[in-house]
Amino acid sequence: MSALRAWRPHRRERIGTGESGAAAVVEALLAGLDPVLGGAGEAGAVVVELEDVIPDEAGEAVLRHGGDAHRLVVLASRTVEESGRAVPHITAAGENVSGMRYVRFAGGPVLYYPATLELEIVRLQ
Repeated sequence: MSALRAWRPHRRERIGTGESGAAAVVEALLAGLDPVLGGAGEAGAVVVELEDVIPDEAGEAVLRHGGDAHRLVVLASRTVEESGRAVPHITAAGENVSGMRYVRFAGGPVLYYPATLELEIVRLQ
């Protein structure tokens, strides 16, 4: 099973409406916050760093959403080399990812996610 590294305890705060996009996410992370993005009446987005995703032995990880959050922001210093829809495939961890969307980063890993999850990649320099 794919997982995230040990969760770092941060305060959960919303980013104000005056701040948006990658700059707001990075600013919140630098301030030690666990940013949750979203406007009034909109479900927030969960933000993770690519380095916190622990892939299986084949370099693959499956991302799933829970609760009301259907948007995931991945902060990555690696570039995306490929994305698309997976052909019939079972990961080394035994998860069937057939038909899921995927994103492959330069030098790994490959992230699989359901079509119901909106994935946003924020490239860090």
